[in-house]
Amino acid sequence: MFKPGDLVYYDKRASGVNRDFFPFVADEVRAIGVVVSNVKTYDYHGEGVNWIWVLDESGNKIIIPLDYLEPVSN
Repeated sequence: MFKPGDLVYYDKRASGVNRDFFPFVADEVRAIGVVVSNVKTYDYHGEGVNWIWVLDESGNKIIIPLDYLEPVSN
């Protein structure tokens, strides 16, 4: 599971808790960020969506659902 300080790949299109496309369908949407929160859950019509805050490439704090994150390997 992700924790603050972890480096992650995130899908640039996935800021927010709802997405209706598949993650990482094109290489140009992949970026590296830093996790800055523990996992949180958003209730979306009775379904729990797990997400975290990530600092993006520009230093902005954005919400990314866990499905749109991949760990950066050491």
